[in-house]
Amino acid sequence: MTLNLVTAPTVEPITLEQARAHLRLDAEGSPETHPDDELVQGLIIGLTKRLDGNAGILGRALCTQTWDLFLDEFPCLTTQEIQKGKTSPDIKVPLPPLQYVEFIRYVDGDGVEQTLSPSAYQVAGAGNGDARARIVPAPTYSWPSTRCQPEAVRVRFVAGYLDNSSPGDTQAGVPGNIKLGIKAALSWLYENRGDASVDFPKQALALLPAPITMFG
Repeated sequence: MTLNLVTAPTVEPITLEQARAHLRLDAEGSPETHPDDELVQGLIIGLTKRLDGNAGILGRALCTQTWDLFLDEFPCLTTQEIQKGKTSPDIKVPLPPLQYVEFIRYVDGDGVEQTLSPSAYQVAGAGNGDARARIVPAPTYSWPSTRCQPEAVRVRFVAGYLDNSSPGDTQAGVPGNIKLGIKAALSWLYENRGDASVDFPKQALALLPAPITMFG
């Protein structure tokens, strides 16, 4: 099970203007600028990378991004799952929140790539929640057989927080506690920018939600 980034976010969870306001930096001119804009923007990008995506400590997608999830085969029910009454093997989608599944493709027994019809599967748990979404076969369907090879199944999905009033790749839907944690870390790093040993401060980490296990 591996993840490849297809399309990275085009924005960060907080804007440069929001960061300036938090740091009490007065911008001037038209367009407005501040001498430390480049530094502040770099800190925002660095903090976001520390939190976001498959390498981030939160195990979440913050702003809109597209990923490919590769599996060697479609999942099967384990004996323990059957004993617990589970009837459908599911694909757990990492990096919540899931917006939607773009496609599921697989290599069939003849080595030909096929695209699974959207009517053959259902998605549960999409939306702005923290739980990982699941993809299960639709009623009367089952996962098809694949060729025995690495990464025979590819699930392309779009993830990231959305706000109904601001659709698209915006910062509006990112939870306030995540933004607050970034701002707290930004203040610390801005004030201590001459200290190369400074990392994400503990007081900022305390504001963030609990991490989500990537593939657990």
